[in-house]
Amino acid sequence: MRKNTGVRTGVSKAASQAIPAVSKGPAGGRGGWRRGILPVAGLWLITLVAYSNSFSGALVFDNAAILLNDPRITAATAHNLHLIGTTEYWYPNVGQGLYRPLTTLTYLFNYAILGDGPAPAGYHWVNYLLQGVAVTLLYLLGREIFQRMAPAVALAAVWAVHPVLTESITNIVGRADILAGIGVLGALVCHIHAAGAAGRRKWWWLGGVALGAGVGIFSKESAAVVAGLALVYDLAFQGKFPWRSRLAGYGAMAFAGVVYLAVRPAMPAAHFPFTDNPITQAGFLSAKLTAVKVIGKYLGLLAWPARLSCDYSYRAIPLVTLSAGGEMGKALLAAAACLGALGAAVWGWRRNRRLFFFVMFFFVALAPTSNLVVTFGTIMAERLLYLPAVGFAGCLVLAVEAAAGRWAKARTMAAPAVLAAICLLLGARTWARNLDWQSERALWLSAVEAAPESYKTHQTYAGSGLPLDDSIREVNRALEIIGEVPDALSTALPYVNAGKWFREKGDLLARQDPAQSGLWYGKSRDVLEHAQRILVASNRMIPEVYQELGRTYLRTGNYGQAAAVLEQAVHWRLGTELLENLSQAYYQAGDLRQAEIALVEGLVLRPDNVRFVSALVDLYHRSNPESCAVATSGGNASVDPNCPLVHEQLCAAAGKVLDIYVAGKLDDLARQTRANMAGAYGCPAR
Repeated sequence: MRKNTGVRTGVSKAASQAIPAVSKGPAGGRGGWRRGILPVAGLWLITLVAYSNSFSGALVFDNAAILLNDPRITAATAHNLHLIGTTEYWYPNVGQGLYRPLTTLTYLFNYAILGDGPAPAGYHWVNYLLQGVAVTLLYLLGREIFQRMAPAVALAAVWAVHPVLTESITNIVGRADILAGIGVLGALVCHIHAAGAAGRRKWWWLGGVALGAGVGIFSKESAAVVAGLALVYDLAFQGKFPWRSRLAGYGAMAFAGVVYLAVRPAMPAAHFPFTDNPITQAGFLSAKLTAVKVIGKYLGLLAWPARLSCDYSYRAIPLVTLSAGGEMGKALLAAAACLGALGAAVWGWRRNRRLFFFVMFFFVALAPTSNLVVTFGTIMAERLLYLPAVGFAGCLVLAVEAAAGRWAKARTMAAPAVLAAICLLLGARTWARNLDWQSERALWLSAVEAAPESYKTHQTYAGSGLPLDDSIREVNRALEIIGEVPDALSTALPYVNAGKWFREKGDLLARQDPAQSGLWYGKSRDVLEHAQRILVASNRMIPEVYQELGRTYLRTGNYGQAAAVLEQAVHWRLGTELLENLSQAYYQAGDLRQAEIALVEGLVLRPDNVRFVSALVDLYHRSNPESCAVATSGGNASVDPNCPLVHEQLCAAAGKVLDIYVAGKLDDLARQTRANMAGAYGCPAR
């Protein structure tokens, strides 16, 4: 083997001494895997202990929306597999622009193959097993970097139990981060060995690089950082191998990326709401300074994870402006911390390549979601620290070892003891944080306490099953915060929730104090009309706005307005309860025919709806008591579909339902309705 010297590699003698040798085989050559079984088992055990109370966690946060509303994961059929490969992550919702088919496939594995369905425990266990794989890969990477078992174990252990990872592990749908992490770490380990391998072994390692990069990017888009992280490693450690031996690894990563782009379906442009990320509407300087301030907050959470939140929406992170002295000071302090870290990396390039690697790992892994390079969908989220936390863990291990000094006894006894104590503290905080993820109420209470200026923490905590007066208090706080946002940039949801709870308060007081009841109905109407103005200004549609406004108009006697807004709600979201409200509005407004058609629409949706049949019979008795619409047999009254009046209304109602399905691109339902119209209903062809 060619002798490696500082002159030949272009680095100083001191720097070459700081570069660890690269092993010829995994984790140190022949027998390395067997010697690694015990530390790997220990890492799996401490991870299990730290997350032992997570397996009973409920489907909180986004879990229910993704796992219970996605029809693709309910059965392992060819049709569902096709949908997973050709539609976006948030299917059947559209507009997020995310494509993560491998992550969705693992949900199908849980739901349909393992039979977990809506029961969360199985999903938590799979998350733990996947995290165990990720921790093992980090340990193997640590062995290559440190060339010693103890610091490699410490690196993996600190990362495994750090509390900021709970949003990716305890939160079931954080699985995308774990899978992406597995892909990135696996590709890095394979890339390291591919550089020094030859012949068939090299091709096997390159296959591992391509597979790891593919697993990562098909699980979450941010895994594309693998190429940047590989470059950081090569700059730091691969001096003994010429660049031409490393280029094949980058080619394997590029191959995975090309495959991803080739199969990724066309996606609508993602919409990033201002209320999720105010940086989207900030000027250049303000946006960059705010992003730097957020990086400072990330560093603070990694160093002291005492207050954690699942949300940092509008106003949790105020924008940095020249007039906001306090925020500018925080941004400058964060900038100083970042420059200090980068300065340490520059120093490490000459004196300690491990330090260079871990500092740069943090910044490169964070870059795609930092809002510094491109604007992202959220201003801050702890799940985005899943991979960057590796860099922090590595720097922490290096700092403890450096503090232990040059004495071998201190390095072999004091440093492991200190790192074990740190892992114990971090693990205890993780265990405590898992308790917050047990229920919606616990999660959002912790979010309110950690991010009290976020409108969303108050809004969602209000809807977590609190007593009505407590919900009203929290949603009022949300309205105070969001109320300063212009309508075109705002969100209607807090106003919708407020309108619903204000109306419920009015309902409670209706018999006891009609005057106070009227005041609450008025509050409900005002906030819901504000929500309607937001939809107009932002050119968006949220059916709940019109649904709740229609119900409030019914309470206040504005029946014509109630019918108008409920028709809009029905057009976007068909449902029997909405149709019942619509029928009531038309009836109170004196339009009995439209009241009847609304109920018939309900029967088109649910022909077995006994309550609708009874209401229709009552309406026909009122509007056309002498008609053939009602048939009586054995003392029971029913609707006669053969009556010309009923048939005409049935065709009108089915036509409205068909138009809604067509507008919503619900092709299967549209075909079924069209077939019923031509067959069972005997309506003119459409």
